[in-house]
Parts: sequence; structure tokens; C-alpha cells
Amino acid sequence: MRSHVSSLLLLLIVAVWIPSCTKEAGRLNGNGPDDKSQSDQNNYYALVHQANDSREIDDLDKFFSIEQTTSFDGANIKDIGRLKSGTQGGFYLADPESKFVMNFDKTGKLISRIGSEGDGPGQFQFPSGIAERDDAEIAVSDFKSHRVNVFSDKGDFLSSFIYSPQNFSAQNLIFNTENKSYYLFGNRWAENEKGEITGAKLVHKYSDRGEFVGSFLDFPDNFKDLNLYNYSLPSVDSVSGTVYIAMPFEYAVYQLGSDDKLDEIIKAGNGSFRSPSTKLDLSKTRPDAARTFVQGWLTTWTPIVGLAVVGNRLFLQYQTFNPQRYTVDVWSLSSRHVESTFKTNCRILDRSGNSVYFLRNVESAGERTYEVVRAEPK
Repeated sequence: MRSHVSSLLLLLIVAVWIPSCTKEAGRLNGNGPDDKSQSDQNNYYALVHQANDSREIDDLDKFFSIEQTTSFDGANIKDIGRLKSGTQGGFYLADPESKFVMNFDKTGKLISRIGSEGDGPGQFQFPSGIAERDDAEIAVSDFKSHRVNVFSDKGDFLSSFIYSPQNFSAQNLIFNTENKSYYLFGNRWAENEKGEITGAKLVHKYSDRGEFVGSFLDFPDNFKDLNLYNYSLPSVDSVSGTVYIAMPFEYAVYQLGSDDKLDEIIKAGNGSFRSPSTKLDLSKTRPDAARTFVQGWLTTWTPIVGLAVVGNRLFLQYQTFNPQRYTVDVWSLSSRHVESTFKTNCRILDRSGNSVYFLRNVESAGERTYEVVRAEPK
């Protein structure tokens, strides 16, 4: 049951796109689960319009130099959140609803589709993350089949491994080129003698050949009662053998070194961040309204949604609608202090070298062209 519920929630809430405000609002009229939930949902629509109206004062250009803008036809893409930049200037995209990985050139033109639907080697049921290895091969995790598939840069299947013995479902993965290791992210449950959940490990390390090495980062005790096991998708980056991790509900950044030492390097921030205080309870809403129910719930706090490390600076992004959709704190890794803060409607998608990739039109929802911006910090 836990696996089924987690899978449903993942389908509902990890997508980076937001449904069309007009369509979804019409669907919910008179059907809200209760006054509080309806109020949160209405507040969400108002905040989206507020963010859109503030596009002219977006701060991104003040902190980043825009190097390139790539447009993607949204007709066949429902979730652009699993976009990974390639070494040749192109992009890979894992869209869970499509059951395969799409390979685009640097202009946004679709070149090929990688994999097929199924639960065997080289196949996907719910592709959840993409990592590029140092030899230009790509690895793709699957949330449902508990498998990591490896393909050549041409899309030919090379190998795979199963991670199901560790009892979790991977929401994302990265490949550390320094120590040749995979890091998968998901709730690895801990239970007592009665079979009751007592906690979870969130980060899981595997060797280059798929051998399990160990699990790290305990789920924080103070968020267990809010049912946030089902909203634990972290923002991550990996630089020079070090993995940086931030959970959505806690203003903290953890550093996992190649020696498997885990340290909390950033704790607390400015007054703009708010932790959740209300339990996520989807039993009060209809399945077809669940996505907007979750979006309304997210307006009651400020979830962390992006992280990127460039040189000595760490960019930590969280959703505030103040008035732009996101606030980004720029941390100095040497001094461990916030150097600056800016507001933007563009969401961090990926980082490659000194370039950070942003999604400019978050609420496209596949109804129009997506715009992905490649930028370098000034």
C-alpha cells in the first residue's frame, strides 16, 4: 500500500508544470473538499496571476547572463521537470507519462526516443530521473520497476541493475563522476516489530556496477507527523565528488562526500522561508482535483524546489510568490553566509559546468512552447 500511495502522490506533485489556471479553476467550482482547501486553491490561482503580472521586474537578468534560450514544443510533453542537459549541447527528458526518454538537440528539435514501455531491461514504467555519466552514457531510474537502465549516447541499451532489495522507489538519481557512484533518492522504510513505520533513509549509494553501498540521511523527526514522507523529493547537485542535498520542507543543505561522510553545511535562512505546519491529506479531495489540492497546500508554506552549485556559490530556490514565484538565496560555501537574494519566475532545472538551466514558463503544462534558459552567474 505504501508503494501504491507514494506512486500516486509522485504522479500528482513532482511535476514541475502547473495546470492551466482557467481550466482547472472551472473544474473545481463547487467541488472543493472543504472551505479551508478551497480557500488554499483559490489563493493559489491568485498568486499565479500575481507572479505572471510581475514578469517585467524579474531579477534573473541582474544575477545571471543569459547565454541561450531553447524552445520545446509542449504538445507531447506533460512534465518537463526531468530535463537533463547533455555534453553535446542537447537535452534528455524523462517524461513519466510518455514511458520513454526523449533526446533533443540544442535547438529543441526531437532527435530520438530512448527505451520502451515495460518492466524489463531497457524499458520504463515511470522514468523518474536522468544522469549523464562521464563517458557520455546516460542512466535512467524508474520509480515503479525499481531499475536503473544505462544507454549509450546514441540510445542503445547497454546494461541495467535492480535496486528493489533496498525497499524504496527512486524519485531521482545522479551519477558522481569522481567516485563512479550512483546516488538514488527515495524513502527506504524503517519499521518496528509491529510493522509500523518508524522512519526512512533518503539517499542510497550504488557502485558503477549497481552494487549497493549504503543509505544516508534520516528523515527528520519533526516532519514525520505531517505525512511528508510523500513529499520528500530533494533538490540535488553534484560537484567534484561532493553531493549537495536539500529537502523541500526544511531550510538545510547537506553535503555527502566521496568518503560517505554526511554533514549539514547550511541551516536556516532569511525570514522568507516557512516550513509546513499542515498535514498533507489527500483523502479529503477527489482524484481529479488532487493536483490542484496539493498546489493549494503548497501555498501555505515555501517548498524548496531547486539547488545549483557554481564555483563557491550555492543557489537555493524556494517557492514564495513574493511577488515573483520563486526566491533564490545565494550562499557562499566558504563563509557559509547568504551573499544576496533575488526573485524570479524561472525555475532551476539543471546545472552543467558553470551553466544553470531555468524553465521560464512554469505553467505551460504542455499547452504551449516551453522555454529553457541557459545562463551563467555574473
